[in-house]
Amino acid sequence: MTDSPPSSTWLYILKQQEMETLQPMQVRRVNIPTHRTNTIQQFINNNSEDNNNSDNCWLEIDPPELPDKLRNIKPKSIRTIIASNRNNKGDGVSNSNISKKRSLEDNAASATTNNNAKKQKLLLVHKWKDSIDNIILKLSNQQERGNGANVNNTSKVENIVEIIQEAASQSISQKNMKSICKMLQVHFGENDVEILNFFISLSDKIGGTNYNTIVNTIMYPRAISLKRTASRSFMNAINEIHKNGSRALLTGIMIPLITINIKNDNTNREGSLHMNSRSPQIELLTRILKITTPSTALLFLSASLTEVDQQKHNKKMLPWNEFTFPLLKTLISKPFDLNNDSNSNMCKKLIDKIEKHSKEFSKSLKFVSVINALIVKHKEVAKVYKISLERALANTNTFLSKTTLKLLNKL
Repeated sequence: MTDSPPSSTWLYILKQQEMETLQPMQVRRVNIPTHRTNTIQQFINNNSEDNNNSDNCWLEIDPPELPDKLRNIKPKSIRTIIASNRNNKGDGVSNSNISKKRSLEDNAASATTNNNAKKQKLLLVHKWKDSIDNIILKLSNQQERGNGANVNNTSKVENIVEIIQEAASQSISQKNMKSICKMLQVHFGENDVEILNFFISLSDKIGGTNYNTIVNTIMYPRAISLKRTASRSFMNAINEIHKNGSRALLTGIMIPLITINIKNDNTNREGSLHMNSRSPQIELLTRILKITTPSTALLFLSASLTEVDQQKHNKKMLPWNEFTFPLLKTLISKPFDLNNDSNSNMCKKLIDKIEKHSKEFSKSLKFVSVINALIVKHKEVAKVYKISLERALANTNTFLSKTTLKLLNKL
């Protein structure tokens, strides 16, 4: 039987295969042609009448194959096609099970790969921490002996910066970056000179979220712990940060300082102690505002006016009192565009808050000075909300109230 020439059935199948090669490969792989299977089955049935065992008929002969140039996949043998039809009557179910199995295997392989990657990163994090710990130990020993040369200290700080730079290049998580910077923060303590040297060495070598995390982890604890006016070295460190972009100052120091935790904590015993007194923190924010850009000041104003669900988030934003009014005056005096359509909602919040607190601070000269700064610096906004500002000034009773009201009426 192997010597017999191909029948018309095989030629028909061959022609059908040739036509299928003109279709896209995705179609040929997904859609199994039913006409070929039916033709083969019918051919076997017709030829099995002369044989007691149908399995010994044409099942042993593979169909003629097309030349390699006409197809880019290896054709299946008839034996494979029929065997798959016999063993798996429900092709859809079988294919589904196979695909599910493959999917599970792929997921398991992916999970293993991810776990290995996580282990590698953890090993790197421990390595970086150990390296920084050794450098900090050497710096501490030099300080205790009192013979620490500035050159050696500078080189060691640069080594720390190189380690942090390597960690940032390896896409370290913010949690691990924060834990590394926490080691530095504990070492620096209240040593503003070392903080300054660190940020000078860091310069613009690291940016983005990593830089914000570094600023927040190292600078904010020092800022919140200030008991007197910030030192020159600390303010120079602020200037170094500002050179690399004021965004880090805003998110790392300024907004955290005006975010009041209602519950007691270690850094702020009464939750809002540093905003309810003549504190170094308010003075620090005022000094920072003087060097920030108008766009940064506008974002800071927006953050200070944000309404927070105190019960849900257990915090509140900048309180309005006699100690924060000078800060608000400095903030409103910045030359940003409040009359922009995108800032209309923020303007309304500001005016509503002024009108709301006008009776509470009716005799406060500092409160009226905030309104005065708004009218002088943002005349277009004052024109739009003239009636609301008149009502607020009518509730106050200071020598500046009448002067401010005259300025408002001249608009």
